[in-house]
Amino acid sequence: MRFTHKEVPRGFRVPFGPWVMPPIGAMLCLLLMITSSKETGIRLAVWMAVGQVIYFSYGFWHSKLRTLKPMDPDIAMNNFDTKVDNQPTTNEYISDLVIIKDEKLVT
Repeated sequence: MRFTHKEVPRGFRVPFGPWVMPPIGAMLCLLLMITSSKETGIRLAVWMAVGQVIYFSYGFWHSKLRTLKPMDPDIAMNNFDTKVDNQPTTNEYISDLVIIKDEKLVT
């Protein structure tokens, strides 16, 4: 929504903006990883690897792009010609409103 609806007000903002808190948080995480014991670092690496395997395997098996079925070329070419974007432009909305307004005045 940040990119499509820029005019919508955002009710929550991170204190001290995006340039102070995120770097401090990242440095604190690095500090915790550096100062932890060797066994804790190994556990962290193992659990991160397990999490990455779960994350990417779920994404692979539930991907909509992977499960797309190929379309028959003849059907694809027939549909190519008939595919039209039916979304009206702003001018069409205005002309429809003018027609409706004129009809109400006439009737």
